Amino acid sequence: MTSVVKLRGASRTSAVFGGSKLIGAGVDMEAIQTVWNLLLLFSILAMPQLLGVLIYFRIRRYHEFGAHISGFLLATVSFFYLASLFWVYLPAQTHPNEKCGMPVLGGVFIVLFGTFITIVFSLLIQSVLRHRHH
Repeated sequence: MTSVVKLRGASRTSAVFGGSKLIGAGVDMEAIQTVWNLLLLFSILAMPQLLGVLIYFRIRRYHEFGAHISGFLLATVSFFYLASLFWVYLPAQTHPNEKCGMPVLGGVFIVLFGTFITIVFSLLIQSVLRHRHH
């Protein structure tokens, strides 16, 4: 016979993070979830930029202009495909019977806007690397 433990004033998720201690301290689980989602958003923007800078330093000793171009293109293309996977393909796969196309359209616009931001940041980072090296 199994027994079910009922938590008073706390959900199972908040019990994992300390239960009523977090709730009593004024920390809400929605706030933790929001902070985590923002961290994921910034990491999906920062990882391709880091990859572009790392490839720049690997290729720089062979051909400097090629290193700038490959760093820019790798950051932009990797963000586009990674964001398309997370914001378009996976949500469409989790809801295959969705009749409305607005969630997918929203994901497409997020990918396009993020790609624009990545292009701007990548150009800025590559120009800083160019001026720093000379």
